[in-house]
Amino acid sequence: MANSRLLLAGLRDAGAYLDSQGVERPARLEWALKARRDPNEPGKKEKEAQQDKLALQFRRLFARQKKDVEARLGVLFPLKAYQLPFDATIFADPEAEAEIMKILLYSTLNGVEMFQAAMTLQM
Repeated sequence: MANSRLLLAGLRDAGAYLDSQGVERPARLEWALKARRDPNEPGKKEKEAQQDKLALQFRRLFARQKKDVEARLGVLFPLKAYQLPFDATIFADPEAEAEIMKILLYSTLNGVEMFQAAMTLQM
C-alpha cells in the first residue's frame, strides 16, 4: 500500500474516532481529507506514486540534515546549542537534491503529456 494511502487511511480513522467521541473535527483534518486526488482523475496512481517518492526523498534529506545539525550543535555548544549561528548551506546534500529534482521534472513532464493527450482543440 502506498504511503499516501496509509496516511489517508489514518486520517479517516482519526476523523471517525473524533466523530464517535462527539468531538468536532479540526479544520486541518477536514482540509487534509479533502486534499487527496479525485478518484476519477486521469493518471491518479502514477501521480500518487510520484508524490510518495518525493515525500520519501524529502524525509530522507531532512533526517540526514537533522543528524548533522544535532551532531554539530552537541559538539560546538553542548549547553547552549540553541544559540548557534550557522550557515545552513553546509548541510547541502547534492545527491538528495538531484533525486528530488529528477522526481519533480518527471512529474512535470508527465503532467504536460497527460494534458496534451486530454486536449481535443488543435491549431
